[in-house]
Amino acid sequence: DARMWHIRLGYPGPDPTSHFIDPSTGVRLERGPPMTKCEECAQAKITSQISRIPRPVPFIPGEIWAIDFLDLKDDPDKFSSLMLFTDRCTGFILDIYLKNRDTPTVLSAIIYFLGVLEHRFKTVPKAFESDNELTKSKAIKEEVTTNRFI
Repeated sequence: DARMWHIRLGYPGPDPTSHFIDPSTGVRLERGPPMTKCEECAQAKITSQISRIPRPVPFIPGEIWAIDFLDLKDDPDKFSSLMLFTDRCTGFILDIYLKNRDTPTVLSAIIYFLGVLEHRFKTVPKAFESDNELTKSKAIKEEVTTNRFI
């Protein structure tokens, strides 16, 4: 059985399994299972996985914030992006419109947001959640983690 040999060989793709059996005498095997049919092979080859598991909701408002970006088209004021700060506990959203997404603009928006939280709401966030867009810039990472003690 091709599936048995596929598992015995440590989950190679379908081609190595069929080539391994060909020189053997008296053994007839079809190709191994395709990559999409083998759960272990699919997990090993995956480049990015979308997680739909619900995350636990924090108990304290203002503790964890999610940062998201949206693209804007044909804005009369020449804004190209929308930066959303969403409180994970309450769902409160603060939006900041950006003319571009370069590091100084995003960094100044984050500093402005932290200032609003400190002065208006008397709170300091403990963590930010975002996609990988923010972690690409060292300046943003340093400002958020080191200088703001988050």
